[in-house]
Amino acid sequence: RIRINTLLNGEPVAEVDLSSNHPRMLMALRSKKTLSATFYEDAATATRTNRDKVKFFLTRAIGASNRRISLKEGGSKLWKKRKPVMTVAEKNRLEDHFREHYPEIFDDLYKGSGIYLQGLEGDILLKTMMKLLDQDIPSLPIHDAVYVQRRFTNEAKEAIETSWMEVMGVDFR
Repeated sequence: RIRINTLLNGEPVAEVDLSSNHPRMLMALRSKKTLSATFYEDAATATRTNRDKVKFFLTRAIGASNRRISLKEGGSKLWKKRKPVMTVAEKNRLEDHFREHYPEIFDDLYKGSGIYLQGLEGDILLKTMMKLLDQDIPSLPIHDAVYVQRRFTNEAKEAIETSWMEVMGVDFR
């Protein structure tokens, strides 16, 4: 609720983000291929899970340096009390799916690639913000997105997409 009620210079904001960014980045880096717009949903259907579980798994597995990932959310003192987000069987189905259908992504699981990809995201967002600044459009970065005044949504989409292509060295959005 805070994000949708945030103002930038007194005007409502829009959040323009990079959808399924880490999997998309891995595909672009490894094979110069793109992913469908419904990538998470497609994987969820194929593995009998759901979008949130696919995203949770990929976030954990891309960031992990080994296969010992927690299937529980969070990492606080309450960890032992938290319920698992997914079962081991669901994790195994997701691994099998990515191994078979997206080897470019699977090959980077459990290798600590998340830090490198976050660095690339930072480069993309800096480049995006500079493009917007050249147009006198203020923006704020947040994770894999930029906030802009709602009236500049189209300019922000163009800036973030072209910045992504430049940083990733590809010619597709």
